[in-house]
Amino acid sequence: MEKGIPLKQIASRDFLPYGYSFLLFLLSRLHLLNAVVIIMINIFYLCGSFYFIKKIFGLTTAVFQVMIYVLLSWLIMKSVLTARSEMQYLFFSSGTIWFYIAFGRHREMRWLFAALAFFILALLTRTIAISLLAAAVLDIVLANRKNLSERILKHKFSLMVALAGLALLIYFFSTLKFGDYIHYAIRPFQSGQGWAFFLLFPGHLSDLGEVFLNTPSSKINFLPVVVKLIIFGLVGLYCFGRIVSAIFLKPIQTPRIVGCYIIMYSVIIFCWPFLDSRFWLPLIPFWISILMSSSSPIGKITSVPISMGKWIYLTTGVFALTYYTFTSFNKQAISVRQDAGIWRNEYETYFFGKPLSDTASRVDPVALKWLKKMN
Repeated sequence: MEKGIPLKQIASRDFLPYGYSFLLFLLSRLHLLNAVVIIMINIFYLCGSFYFIKKIFGLTTAVFQVMIYVLLSWLIMKSVLTARSEMQYLFFSSGTIWFYIAFGRHREMRWLFAALAFFILALLTRTIAISLLAAAVLDIVLANRKNLSERILKHKFSLMVALAGLALLIYFFSTLKFGDYIHYAIRPFQSGQGWAFFLLFPGHLSDLGEVFLNTPSSKINFLPVVVKLIIFGLVGLYCFGRIVSAIFLKPIQTPRIVGCYIIMYSVIIFCWPFLDSRFWLPLIPFWISILMSSSSPIGKITSVPISMGKWIYLTTGVFALTYYTFTSFNKQAISVRQDAGIWRNEYETYFFGKPLSDTASRVDPVALKWLKKMN
């Protein structure tokens, strides 16, 4: 973007959303593109998300418990410390939901315009924000399922605005490169490997297990891969089932739009042919708020595993906080441990003037340039 994106460069063919890239580009123009500013912006986004979550669920004293659990998530820590779009999307998506709820309560156009503005910014940040629109449609249908036809006639203007918005979305379909994402999703079926889609389902459950056990399975090296997949997958299935049951069995405590959003977002992720636990990050504050504000729908049977789960989550969270603090202030440790040590030569050259390993073969000049630029 700084070079004007020449047509021959890879960036000109990139289909990733513009939102977060534009933020980094703006910081670069202001000569503020460095690690400290990025982390401060991420913290601002996270604090704003806490505010919206508090308003959405009407949290009082429980908001501090929710904050503690969210802040101890290894995924949240990593995303706050990294130049990635997760915090920005979390802020705009949670804001969209709160403004949508406020519009439903007060019927004032300012809330609707705020919801639309935040939705557009969320969509420009991450394309999966389309799940917000799908959730709103599902919420409206569920709210008016008994007299839907009468409601349509009564709110013709609102329907026209919605259709106009859909038309704009279709118009910008190619610009936002939705087609590229759809291509990735259906490619296994086009190549006659549709069965691979079902093989990914356990992997998505395992990613969920990483969220609730609060640790990446790749760090558990003392267990075979199959055993880890089973353990993390079962934990992910159990916890996700508990959240879904809380949504449907305790609807008073969970706003319907939140339940719709969780369902639509989850459907998209389960259909996505790539695995990564960070895909679930935008739902973590919602999940924790739901679990904190609802009692077990199954009864006392779950009290023991839930209590154990809380302690495991908190323990691994404190360990992750200690680990990230240690590597953040120890130059040798971050050189060896960051990204499993693949940038060791570059880190050690930047910190100590030369690679400290006897087996060092080369130093990537581009990675070294970015270390100097961002630090």
